[in-house]
Amino acid sequence: MSRSHIRAEIIDAIPGLLDLVKESCANGLSDHLEYIVSEIRNSELSLDDMHKARIKENELKTPISLAEALDIVLVQHENLYDINLTVYKSERKRTIIEISYYAKSSLDEIFRKTVIHHPPMVHCKVPRPVYADTQQFDVNWEHGGFRHRWKLFWYRFKIN
Repeated sequence: MSRSHIRAEIIDAIPGLLDLVKESCANGLSDHLEYIVSEIRNSELSLDDMHKARIKENELKTPISLAEALDIVLVQHENLYDINLTVYKSERKRTIIEISYYAKSSLDEIFRKTVIHHPPMVHCKVPRPVYADTQQFDVNWEHGGFRHRWKLFWYRFKIN
């Protein structure tokens, strides 16, 4: 798949991501979009530790424009296996979208041989907290905050 096809697929997926977030989350989104790019790496860490490391790493990044983010991602267009779009953070004046990618070179060697000529998959994801069954939730829950800790406390209380 060519760079222009991947670029178009990512651009076409962004409105779908925003619709998913508006449907699932209680807070609104700014129309001013900025982007950060990250690579998904294999890790021996627990999911919780990987999550904390990802947040810590992303806080150090400076948000960039879509064109700049796509240029960074598409440098590896032959090596892309999976591209995930998520709303990293929603602020009053901007919404930061994380474009994360998983490289084919990170795959197991046997599996890599079977997918080496496949085009990359593009997914839109909305991380969901454990306490949000059917209710809408705060899109910024991954960054902590009082509301998230309070709801998590009540969720754990109900389970026990």
